[in-house]
Amino acid sequence: MASGFIKISKEIVSTPRWTGFDEIIRIVIRELMEVENSKKLIEYLNSHIPPENFNPDGLEMGWGFIDERINGTTSRVLELKELSDKNLELFWNAVEIGNQNLEKYGTEYSTLYPKLLKDLLDLKK
Repeated sequence: MASGFIKISKEIVSTPRWTGFDEIIRIVIRELMEVENSKKLIEYLNSHIPPENFNPDGLEMGWGFIDERINGTTSRVLELKELSDKNLELFWNAVEIGNQNLEKYGTEYSTLYPKLLKDLLDLKK
């Protein structure tokens, strides 16, 4: 069941399960770590997924999670239209590189089902 939403436009939305959503964002962040001037985008993306030390017991809801960083609930919705043109370009480049690495290294790179990144890239077109 879809519980994460990556909104490319008003009409085009990628709808992975929440675990897939989180892993897509982690892959993008991983690839952005090597890119200059991506710190703000990394911070923004990190705010959409649970922190590393997250304990899901009682805090995980699938569509979102109780986020102790903000003392509130964070929904798994990423609105790409909110990104600047530069950050949008950085995001899509990271998705493309992540997809290449996932195809090349498989589960050594990520446990994400490879079709999820391919589908996301197809929606971009």
